[in-house]
Amino acid sequence: MIAAGAAHRFTGAAADPYILQYGTVQGYSSFRSCLAAFLSDATHHAVDPDELLITAGVSHGLDMACRLLAGPGAAVLVEAPTYFLAGDILRQAGLTLVPVPTCAEGLDIDALDVLLQQPQGPRPKLLYTIPIHNNPAGTTIPLAKRQQLLRLAHKYDFIVVADEVYQLLSFPGEGVLCAADFKYDQHLYDTRELNGLRGVCAICSGFRLLCRDAVTMGDSSIKCMRLPQGRQLCKDGVLNSGGSIAPLASGVAHSCLELGLLQQHLHKAIRPSLAEGCRAVCEALREEMPSCSFQQPLGGYFVWVQLPQEVCAEELLQLAAAKHSVGFVPGRACEGLRHMARLSFSFYRPRELQEGVRRLAAALTDYLAGDRHA
Repeated sequence: MIAAGAAHRFTGAAADPYILQYGTVQGYSSFRSCLAAFLSDATHHAVDPDELLITAGVSHGLDMACRLLAGPGAAVLVEAPTYFLAGDILRQAGLTLVPVPTCAEGLDIDALDVLLQQPQGPRPKLLYTIPIHNNPAGTTIPLAKRQQLLRLAHKYDFIVVADEVYQLLSFPGEGVLCAADFKYDQHLYDTRELNGLRGVCAICSGFRLLCRDAVTMGDSSIKCMRLPQGRQLCKDGVLNSGGSIAPLASGVAHSCLELGLLQQHLHKAIRPSLAEGCRAVCEALREEMPSCSFQQPLGGYFVWVQLPQEVCAEELLQLAAAKHSVGFVPGRACEGLRHMARLSFSFYRPRELQEGVRRLAAALTDYLAGDRHA
């Protein structure tokens, strides 16, 4: 797919000699138009090309949001557990992390409401969430709860930064709403109601996970970050100095979309492969580790496993890696509980995934029998 897209963009009829020049800050317009059409079709909601800003990946988009929409000393609400590397990005931007509990449906919006009502509670600038096929928990926030979240953002004047890297990775036959469904309550995006201060949602998504790490390029969908906040991100010093990010990768992605290669790859290869891997892991967990519990995901990359209460996942990881040559991400790394573990089904084949679970089960047996040493 990547080779075909590159050939089309650089040597074929679509070859553009200006692609190596400094581009517009948001990314070149024909690509953003093509990307907007793709996202509109994929999410069933109209996406305006002018609401898109091309970045060097979702992490880059998150960093920009932290620096330009919050700044040092500001508070950011973060669901716990969360993506285990997000905290570094937030802290390096000088933000203070305030954890918010989660539940079986993802971010616990009712608990958030109680937290914000407290007289001495946080007054955040941002809330960071992975609303769809959450990393690590695999949960998806229901539409009604998303609408409730936006009302809270409107009321308490903070921006929801929705990390949507898994939004298009629902398994075949699993219709999961994307964060663009926030648009059901259009009045929440009317800057007049907010006295021109801010919109309430920024959406970061990317191609990397769709292409299985073939292309590093993201798009920050600045929905409802209407003036002046949309312009604020476009005033980033790095973008203004260097021009649009990743023009070559943008060109390849443009051709992959234009030729329908990415759409075919996503629907015929990636989503079925992930679904198969997830089934393999979950079936093996039920058979090999009945003392553990989990919620089977409907998409994404991960299964969030609750180990027996007496197990420290970090100690188990050391034992599992040293004696059984298998690994996972322990819960504490994700701002989660000590007896939780994140298992990934995104890379290995089903048979290898099942073998990995068997090895983890053997490590757990050793651990519960008193062998705590790597």
